Amino acid sequence: MNQPYPLTKEQVRLLLLYDFRIEKKAANSIADINTAFGPDTVSKSTAYDWTYVLSYWFYEVMHPDLSPHLHSPECNTLIAELQKCHKENKFKKYFGVCNRLDTAMNRCLKEELEQNRRRNNALALQRRQIVLERQKTQNMKEKT
Repeated sequence: MNQPYPLTKEQVRLLLLYDFRIEKKAANSIADINTAFGPDTVSKSTAYDWTYVLSYWFYEVMHPDLSPHLHSPECNTLIAELQKCHKENKFKKYFGVCNRLDTAMNRCLKEELEQNRRRNNALALQRRQIVLERQKTQNMKEKT
């Protein structure tokens, strides 16, 4: 029998996250963690609560708002195609029928996000430069 090794809540969460990502059932995760680190390392309620939170986070909050006015025309066409695929393949979507469209849409949204970040960063630098110039002129006026 393994010696019990106390884990922090953070470590238990990371183990549950890993198991969730490799699509392991919560019951199997509980058994594996408790076998490896001692009985009662993780309870059923903790594992099921975290599995619920992770599933919500991964499947519901995974994409940003997909409203057409927020995205480029290229991304909007991919979003529309993915939504159409999901409507036409109500059960097959769970078996990966729409995964290519989903991956393409995610790439497009990620590229769009990176472009927005770069643009916003450039604007922030310009604004900061203006503020610094105003501060310099204000300091010069105060000194005279």
